[in-house]
Amino acid sequence: MARMAEYSDKVLDHLNTPRHMGLLSEAGINAATERLLSADAGPTPRGDTLRLTVKLRVADEMVLDAGFHTPGRMPIPSASCFCSMIAGTTIAQAAEVTVQDLSVALEGLPETRHRQPVLVVEAFDTLVRQLRGLPPRAKLRPGETPVCICCQVPEVEIERAVRLQNATTVEEITAATRACSGCGSCRPEIEDIIARCERGEYNHHIPPADYEAAHRQHRTPMPSAEELARNPPAENERSG
Repeated sequence: MARMAEYSDKVLDHLNTPRHMGLLSEAGINAATERLLSADAGPTPRGDTLRLTVKLRVADEMVLDAGFHTPGRMPIPSASCFCSMIAGTTIAQAAEVTVQDLSVALEGLPETRHRQPVLVVEAFDTLVRQLRGLPPRAKLRPGETPVCICCQVPEVEIERAVRLQNATTVEEITAATRACSGCGSCRPEIEDIIARCERGEYNHHIPPADYEAAHRQHRTPMPSAEELARNPPAENERSG
């Protein structure tokens, strides 16, 4: 952060006097009633990483405390602000905090200004998915450019949300993937992906088992034979 004048007073306050900095440990956990959760995010193109820890009351899933560690400076304001916002809320309430909420609270995020993902939101999403027994989100492959730069969401994850969760609006894509929850510049591309899928033009393979899981979880109709015929081959099928 070479030019401090670019950042709001709230960003500088959280940077210079961060809240909740430092990881929670099992030593402070009552094993009978509490649980310690942790998740990592990054590295970003800048090399930033972050670890988030949350102390959870099992009975009502209340976040009793949260802590973070990052070796970089850029993620500190959003992580400090996020941990302050979720302490005393339930996991479900904390999961509703978006990149835009943090941007409003901090009057502008340094991460989104530099077109980086907000690592603490990514880490918390991973933490919740671990808690719920959900599979991890799709990761960027080497050399792949994300559709949503702020949250590093690849095209494959957006297409899967359309095809497996019946997401037909940008808002539904945001709820399913976090894409377009930051600066919003990816909205036109997301709209193009939705329109492409509605025309039956698919770029990514979806295994039959994933359709079955989506049917159980989201009541998504099983694909027609026509849709399966348009399903691109898997990578191993292409190479074979």
